[in-house]
Amino acid sequence: MRRGFQAAFLLLNLYLGVIFYLWVRQFEPGGAAPSLQRPAGVEGWLPIAGLMNLRYFALTHHVPTLHPAAMFLLIAFLAM
Repeated sequence: MRRGFQAAFLLLNLYLGVIFYLWVRQFEPGGAAPSLQRPAGVEGWLPIAGLMNLRYFALTHHVPTLHPAAMFLLIAFLAM
């Protein structure tokens, strides 16, 4: 069961990485017309944003609108 979850998490991150790569490439000169949206899951790869958002949440008691996933992942990692 553990290996299955680890494999699923790896596949999810690989998928997010590929979609993010394609999203970035569409903005390069000569790239495809912008048709992809930035995948929301890449917010989880921003640990500094998570720390800054955690501080914002502690001071204001409001969930930040920019990169909230990073904050929730940081909270989950700290809780573990």
